[in-house]
Amino acid sequence: MQEVYRSVDNTQVTWFDTENQYYLMFTKGDVSHKIYQESNHALYDAMLTYKSMKFCYDLSEMKRTDMVSRAWYTTSFLPKFFRRYGGHFVAAIVRSQNRFENMSTEFLAKAASKLGMQGKVEFFDDLESAKSWIVQQHTAPPNP
Repeated sequence: MQEVYRSVDNTQVTWFDTENQYYLMFTKGDVSHKIYQESNHALYDAMLTYKSMKFCYDLSEMKRTDMVSRAWYTTSFLPKFFRRYGGHFVAAIVRSQNRFENMSTEFLAKAASKLGMQGKVEFFDDLESAKSWIVQQHTAPPNP
């Protein structure tokens, strides 16, 4: 795994699995808006190098993201991301222990499809199941 991003407080870490060609994002605790933005921008930039549209989000230890971060992600980041890279993606998401965060994550997945992004999102209870599923998925490379 190649490390792509690590926040100063270690609440967000992103790697790229060079063998299986997917991004693994690990989130724990309470994530500040600044870290939330930094980690997503790092992922955006990493796609220029790694050219994969496969994502595995491990939210099992995430406690909370704020509403401002979720709103920014939906209204600013996602549209920019998909204008640049296209809309065909697959994502495996390991559920948070926080029920509200799970509902919020499911809402964001639905919002992406309403914005015209054609992706496949699956939710899992553990990381091993999510990783096993994501390596079996195939996507086209992102737009150049």
